[in-house]
Amino acid sequence: SFFRGCCVTVCVIPPLFANTNKSNTLKTLKTLCEMTPFPRGRPRARKYWSLPVLLPMLGAMLLLLLQWPTAAAARGEHAFGNATGEVGGARAFSRDRGTTPRDTPTAKRTRLRPTTVTRAWIQINPSPMYTPRTQHCAVVVSSTILVIGGMNNANPGVALADVWKSTDGLAWSQVTMTTPFTARYAAGCTVVGSTVVMGGGAASSSTFLKNVFTSSDLGVTWTQATGNWGFTNPERMGLGMVYVSGLGKIFAVAGYKVSSPNCLNDVYSSSNVGATWTVTTSSASFSARFGMGLLVVGTKMWLVSGNGCGTNKPDVYQSVDGATWTLTAADGGFPWRYNFGFVLFEGLLWIIGGRTSSIVQIGVYTVDSTGDGKSWTYLSALPGRIAFFVAVVPPDGSTILTTGGSGTENTYDAVSYQYRYAVSCGTPGRPSNANTPSCTGTAVGNTCSFTCSTGYTGGGTLTCGSDGTWSQSGSCT
Repeated sequence: SFFRGCCVTVCVIPPLFANTNKSNTLKTLKTLCEMTPFPRGRPRARKYWSLPVLLPMLGAMLLLLLQWPTAAAARGEHAFGNATGEVGGARAFSRDRGTTPRDTPTAKRTRLRPTTVTRAWIQINPSPMYTPRTQHCAVVVSSTILVIGGMNNANPGVALADVWKSTDGLAWSQVTMTTPFTARYAAGCTVVGSTVVMGGGAASSSTFLKNVFTSSDLGVTWTQATGNWGFTNPERMGLGMVYVSGLGKIFAVAGYKVSSPNCLNDVYSSSNVGATWTVTTSSASFSARFGMGLLVVGTKMWLVSGNGCGTNKPDVYQSVDGATWTLTAADGGFPWRYNFGFVLFEGLLWIIGGRTSSIVQIGVYTVDSTGDGKSWTYLSALPGRIAFFVAVVPPDGSTILTTGGSGTENTYDAVSYQYRYAVSCGTPGRPSNANTPSCTGTAVGNTCSFTCSTGYTGGGTLTCGSDGTWSQSGSCT
């Protein structure tokens, strides 16, 4: 009997505490306890709970129970809590206080696993903030976001000529209130090296522009590259403009003119930073349009949807030279739209918000930027509707930022707001011995403060990091 007790103690009880599959270990323990030490013939199912068997088992179990908190701490269970996301502390028995349990103090900064790790669209209200506006230019140059011109939302129809800058989209400062170029909205803008190039646009609903201006000092000073870029229909707004570095050319694509037919489908290019322009094609294979999405990915230009002056399609075209455009998707699987956000982020092309006839959209769609754009995937919805805005990827490449825009169909919002596609740390767990945290939000940079439960002192703060996890400072002991 004593031999059997020792066998059970050595072979069964340690796995019972170390193995996650405890049910199998318990079955083994039960079987051994119901067997005789040296059965003759078939095993007899008679109970065998003798004192020599139980004493070694009980002694080992008591020893393991005393060591259980230390083992749990070694496995890091105190850092991450249980499956529900609650953060718990490892308990140990204090030798100088008998059997009174006391939580082991946590480190000064502990990484806390959130209940969910994801990204989410979050509305932010930066301060100070540029004047509410729509149909402006927004570009990233020399690690700086520039917002240029646009239409004043508080006074619809009035064009702006100011410039604002930010490095993160959260804190903005005014570069200049007045510029030598005519105030305008719906202009074409792009970046060549460290130079911003802006052309065309509208000074009012009846006055469209045909000049080109450049700035090489983050919008402080502007130089007119040409007073007339020489297009067949030079005065235009709602055009697309991109720079293809492999060709060393700026492309000005399509747009809208005052006289009917209003929509255009021509393409012009410049090899000298907007000083002179030549026609690439007077009639591209895509239908005439304005307010479309236009981006460069590698050596390829993407042209997506837009307002076709009655011929509106959710189509996708690609071109490597600006002259030949290939229809890769007649219907990309998203509602057609114009004046929407269009960016390249984490290897995907993003369609964000926009306007469809008289409806402002909230849907966000993505597609692999290395493919043909045939099948776009619905990703999420913005917290609110938004159109006539510009989306950019800030210099650190960590998020998507919308700038300006309006969320109503027939009027412009005289409100400053932005949406940021930020990492969300989700709802944080409760730190050891603490009350439920009080949070300012769950996005990167947001914090949660916590106080201690009755009988414990201290407190601290949780901070949402860019890796999607909460970082704890302080503890309750």
